Amino acid sequence: QEPLAPRRQGLPPLPARLLDEDPHRRQAVVQPPSGELLDLRGLPLSGKTTLGKALARELGWTYIDVNSMREIATTQGRPDEVNPWDNGDTARRESEDMRIAYTLMHEAVRVNLELGRSVIISATYSRQTAQKFLLDIVKAHPGAHLKSIRLKFNDTDEEILRRIAARGLHEGFCATLEHYLDAKKRYDHAELWGVLEISTSQPLNPCVPQALEFVKK
Repeated sequence: QEPLAPRRQGLPPLPARLLDEDPHRRQAVVQPPSGELLDLRGLPLSGKTTLGKALARELGWTYIDVNSMREIATTQGRPDEVNPWDNGDTARRESEDMRIAYTLMHEAVRVNLELGRSVIISATYSRQTAQKFLLDIVKAHPGAHLKSIRLKFNDTDEEILRRIAARGLHEGFCATLEHYLDAKKRYDHAELWGVLEISTSQPLNPCVPQALEFVKK
């Protein structure tokens, strides 16, 4: 059993090795190098979750989806509005829910990087404000490397409806054509750093090696 240092007045004793150890050396031991970070962005239905899970399996990285963070953090349930941005109450709730979801996702990224784990995240990132939060996290971890892939597809009305039907009404948070078109209208395509574009109009099989080649450069 590890010896204890003499008891300090009013406090429990500390192991003697903690008193003898150089705190700078101890800090270097408990802080592993930061991991890698890949963000998959794009409009709803663009295939972020599908590609993200496939890449996580190939790379053995942690996968975090902003929609999963939203499901954990919000308890009001998901109403069946055609487009939640159509009226003030649902638009306010939608904005608040996504703010919570992005905050939780970014905190999960920060902790994973501090533990030396590499991470794949998927989110729309429709605003530069959210991109800046992510960039700040990476800057705070000098060993981390950030790469981004924007997914796109040939979004005809027929293809949008096909993708909604294929994934199920209550998977994700874009369940109608109207909701998708509104999200597209509000999407800000300005990027704060360079990204690779991949079309998910092609099957998943060619998308995965494209992404892996980009990540491993």
